[in-house]
Amino acid sequence: MAIFLMSGSALAEIFPYDINITHTKNPMDLSEEVLILYQKDKEVFRLDDYLIYTIHRGDLDADGYDEIVIKSYSGGAHCCFAYCIVSLRPKISKPYCIDTVNYEKMEIRDIDGDHKAELIFGDDRYSWFGDLSFAHSPGVQVVAQYKDNRLKLNAELTKLIHKNMEVNLTRTSVLENAREGVSINENGSDVISYVLYLFYVGEQEAAIKILHKYFYFQDSAIVTIFLDSLIGKMKTSPFWDDIRVINHWYQNVPYSPRTLCKQSKALWRDINVQLELYRKLESLRTKF
Repeated sequence: MAIFLMSGSALAEIFPYDINITHTKNPMDLSEEVLILYQKDKEVFRLDDYLIYTIHRGDLDADGYDEIVIKSYSGGAHCCFAYCIVSLRPKISKPYCIDTVNYEKMEIRDIDGDHKAELIFGDDRYSWFGDLSFAHSPGVQVVAQYKDNRLKLNAELTKLIHKNMEVNLTRTSVLENAREGVSINENGSDVISYVLYLFYVGEQEAAIKILHKYFYFQDSAIVTIFLDSLIGKMKTSPFWDDIRVINHWYQNVPYSPRTLCKQSKALWRDINVQLELYRKLESLRTKF
């Protein structure tokens, strides 16, 4: 049974589940709509937001059970879209939800012909980076696959949707800014977007070369501030763990799992990422 339900729609049956989207009646409640998923008359999932849609139904991971993709919108300027994926297995698992912030569009289609649908959308964690305006903020389009109740970044398929990104890049300066850390003029937005793409597909050597080619850093301190800011934003991405694995950033980090807690290990690893990228940038700077 098709379940392309728009906001305010009536109850629909999705065997063995029922889904209902209703309007709240409390005028003081900013969450205008409520989506409730029932199994045998028992509530198993609830989502409250300003607007809610179900945009897709299909077997995303080829496990024999359909998933539904639910889109929600909080209302307001520059905010906020989110997507939840619910697997309609006999026993429901906790839905996987991802916040896409300002990116509204998500495309769902089979890119590589393997009979599994990929999800194409923007990772919007870089708004106002480098003191840029929202209109000129960098971003990156990614391709992800749903597996084991999570979305995983697919580097090879992400490469397929990006072509000729370097064509219109221009050289610009990265300056220190007391309030934002670093300042970059609008010409630098496309450079950062390209650098992000290269990191997301595991081409860190190319990313460092692009940084060196198109950005002029006043001194070594600005390089450190820039990398700290960029990695700080990247850490908030839902694909941060995938980015680390793809770039092999931590495979040789000298730490003892027995003596360091998880939080300490994460901090140690983040510092090592910055140091590694800094060393590579500095080595390029000294060659010219």
